[in-house]
Amino acid sequence: MIYLISDGLSNAFGLAIALVGVALEIASYPYMKHRFHVLELPEQFDVYYLLFTLCAASMELLIYSYNLLLIYIALEVSLITPVILIYYYGYDTQGKSRRWIALLYFVYGMLASTLFLIGAVLVALENNTMDLAAIKNISLIAWALMFIGLLIKLPSFGPHVWIPWVHGSHPTPVAALISGLVGLMAYVLARIYIISPPYFINEFRLPILIYAIVGGIIISLGVIRHQYHYKWLLAYSTAANSTYLLIGLALGSYGILGLTMHYISHLFGKTVLFMTAASIIVYYEEFDIRKMGGLQTYIPSVGAAAVLGWMALSGVLTLSMLAEFYLFLGLVNVILHHTHYGYLLA
Repeated sequence: MIYLISDGLSNAFGLAIALVGVALEIASYPYMKHRFHVLELPEQFDVYYLLFTLCAASMELLIYSYNLLLIYIALEVSLITPVILIYYYGYDTQGKSRRWIALLYFVYGMLASTLFLIGAVLVALENNTMDLAAIKNISLIAWALMFIGLLIKLPSFGPHVWIPWVHGSHPTPVAALISGLVGLMAYVLARIYIISPPYFINEFRLPILIYAIVGGIIISLGVIRHQYHYKWLLAYSTAANSTYLLIGLALGSYGILGLTMHYISHLFGKTVLFMTAASIIVYYEEFDIRKMGGLQTYIPSVGAAAVLGWMALSGVLTLSMLAEFYLFLGLVNVILHHTHYGYLLA
């Protein structure tokens, strides 16, 4: 059976994407009007909005799908549409053309989707279905393939190298939308984890946690190299914040609750920050943070929005702070569970 599901988890993610998608559709008009002028193109709003809306709709399909085949279709649509948007309307950045970056994104995305599809086919052969509600068993190899594929798109440490190029080249409203798309990979993994025997995540919990924490630290250090390019800085922030989602996935029910809250907080905060970047680009065509001093003086609305966005990302009096609390509860619960289990064995 191929169908959609509506529950608390899907609705939390779905509502967040809907709100951000509508806001970005509105903000896209003045931004793309400026972008068409810079590219010396006629105003192709029909093409842009078609592709943008398809991308947002595929994200909603990804959230509400309850069949692995339908999830794969959503992954493909959510890959192809932003690739086209980069190719035609993106930026050349760091010495690379937007067409080279579009190809880079396509290759990484197709690799991730292919690994996920192979894992899904193995699940179908084992269970004679791709319906998540009917799946009774997921083998280690199937879990590993889907897990690795989605980690490439999350993006986790190692495969994360694609995201600074993509965020730096995308039309800025699209980059904001993509920052929400990559986090949905953790949602898909959480869905599979909930319906499957917990062998994979429970068995490899410690390696996953170590990989996420160490990888997050190393990704954060990457900011040092590109700290002055505003959109590249936001890209590294997206990759670093994705590690919180991976940590939440490994911490049971509390962790998934923390994962959900952190995703929503990060999505709203990162959208605000990308829109501050868009405002500066429209007015000044500037990406270098060193030349943006005095925002509070010259563009106070943009400066105030940037402060709120960074507060959301850093967990200062926002939903992200509550998310970190639940991640901490999940960690304590896992430690107590393993300590108790070890004591019983002894």
